[in-house]
Amino acid sequence: MHRFCVLSALAVLSAVSTRAADIEPVWAKKCAGCHGHDGRAKTEAGEKHHIPDFTTPNFQAKWSDAQLREAITLGVKGTKMPGFAAKLSAEEVAALVAYIRVLKP
Repeated sequence: MHRFCVLSALAVLSAVSTRAADIEPVWAKKCAGCHGHDGRAKTEAGEKHHIPDFTTPNFQAKWSDAQLREAITLGVKGTKMPGFAAKLSAEEVAALVAYIRVLKP
């Protein structure tokens, strides 16, 4: 039983990693202009609008997956972050959240 659970968990993690890797073209097209290709927001827009660095432990701990999904889908009030509900599928949003989670400094 234990071996089955471990194998199941590894399969889920592998699927998430694949989704995160597959979403890179969407990240490059819709997100990197402000958030940077590496998630550090070292872009003109990122610095101008004080966009947080997604790679920091503080950001990763502060934002839950649900909060990230909401920000991507609905945008962030009081910022220039638009909502992408009409432009991204639920699967793409989930993959973007997974992608943000694997960004490293």
